[in-house]
This record gives sequence, structure tokens and C-alpha cells, in this order.
Amino acid sequence: MRIKAFLFWFVTIFIVFVFTAPLGWIFLTGIKSRADILHVGIDKLVTFSPTVANYVHLWKWTLFVKELGNTAIVAVASTVLVMVVAIPAAYSFARFNTGAGHILFLTISTRMFPGIVAAIPFFFAFSKLGLMDTHLGLTLLIFYFNMSFATFLLFGFFREVPVELEQAAMIDGYGRLDVLR
Repeated sequence: MRIKAFLFWFVTIFIVFVFTAPLGWIFLTGIKSRADILHVGIDKLVTFSPTVANYVHLWKWTLFVKELGNTAIVAVASTVLVMVVAIPAAYSFARFNTGAGHILFLTISTRMFPGIVAAIPFFFAFSKLGLMDTHLGLTLLIFYFNMSFATFLLFGFFREVPVELEQAAMIDGYGRLDVLR
């Protein structure tokens, strides 16, 4: 029994180390000077003078803040758009069998071909519509690639929720949208 516990904790600690060591390495590299980073040898691995100059440079002299803002805008917008469309779609597929499964299949089938196949049509469409290098263009692109996956995942979730739970909520006076919420 002690050997099993020892092996369990040894494997657990090893796995945690394997997954956290790169983060530690990134942090250590971030607080080293350029000379310490480029120095080859085991001595500079643990003996160096910590500095925050790299982080000051990152925030003050690069476009990191702007790029982080762009990422946040596109991520939030695409997530909201995907959820606004995928939640009602998946709910209707799971509860009402909308399209007898054919529309669900068509929705999911967009995941069956490589994304590169859509690159040229998207390029021409976005060029004509003036969506190149815009937040809206990237949001729509991410929406296209993630909508089917989100619908598929939510469809499985809604199928697992007991219908009796929804019926009980409707008896209490809730409508369909309230039950979905």
C-alpha cells in the first residue's frame, strides 16, 4: 500500500513538474538581462541579477497593449456571437428535432473539411466587403470555424438535461426562453 501511494505521488509530482517547468523557465527568462539569457552555461541558470527591464520594455516600447486589446476585442466578440447563435440552435436540435437531424448534420459537416479550403473564398469575399484587417472580419472568421463545434457540444449537453426538469419549470410558469436561460 505504501509503494502504491509513493508511486502515485511520484507520478503526480513528475507530471506537475513537466507541465509547470516551461512556465517557470519563461518567468526566469523574463527577469534576466539579455546577456544572462544569451550566456551559455549552467552557472547563469541560477546565478543572475533579476531585472524588470524586459517587462518595462514590453509595456512601454512595444505594441503589446494594443495587440492585447485587439485580441480581447476579437475573442469576446466572437465568443458572444458564437454563443448567441449556437445556444438556441443546439437547444432546438435537442428538444424539437429541428430539421430531422439534417440541419444539425449540415452544421457539423463544416468541420469535416480543412479550414484552408475556405481560405481563398473568404479572402475574396472579405476583400470585396472591405473586411480585410478588421476586427469584424476576424470575428466573423472565428465565428464560422467555431459555430459548428459549439453547436455540437451544446447539443450533447442539452440532450442530457432531463425533459422532466423543463416540464417542471413550465408548470411553475416559465416560458421556453426562461427555461433555456
